[in-house]
Amino acid sequence: MSNSSPDPVSRSPFGDRVVAALGATPQNVIAKRVGVSPNSMSQYVRGREPGFEIGVRLAKALGVDPVWLATGAGAPNAAAGGYLSVPIYDVRLAAGVAAFAEAAEQIGEMPFDRGLLRDIGRANADGLAVFIAEGDSMHPKITDGARVVVDLKDTRLREGIFAFRTGDELRIKRLRRLVDGIEIRSDNEIYPPELLIGHAADELKIIGRALWTGSVT
Repeated sequence: MSNSSPDPVSRSPFGDRVVAALGATPQNVIAKRVGVSPNSMSQYVRGREPGFEIGVRLAKALGVDPVWLATGAGAPNAAAGGYLSVPIYDVRLAAGVAAFAEAAEQIGEMPFDRGLLRDIGRANADGLAVFIAEGDSMHPKITDGARVVVDLKDTRLREGIFAFRTGDELRIKRLRRLVDGIEIRSDNEIYPPELLIGHAADELKIIGRALWTGSVT
């Protein structure tokens, strides 16, 4: 189910907050986490306020402060909630685009736990971005539809999982520098490794290193 929603004029402020918290996450994913029907989730998007218990579960599923969701007071990702916001980007690149910055469009934000951020070696969210993975080439490490947190400031090529651009395509794979080029490897063994040499290797542009991945299902 998409995040398409009714005319904003028909929503209440509560519905606006639900839509803002959803970001790019499908409504049916949140409905499953909360334990309500897709129809009920659609009604929350339209502005119907749930009871206290479901309201708390909804806030938890969305990763936002329950007080903010219920009343609009404070901030969606208050420090007391232990979250920081990381931007989510639509990273499908158009033909002829020269760089990620020219093509990336922010489509939402993901609340990211401060403790988990520390676990991956970061004190803050500066320079982090969330991409949505597509396909099964990195299964089981990165599943289709998973969110991948990428450090846009870490662009030094060495062995690891990176978001990178080849031609007009953005990819997330394992990279390794070789004497005669760059090896691109998938975790799914049905996909053979690739070797870029010469001009092709020079054209590879690293977007950032993958720090964390999590499924939205």
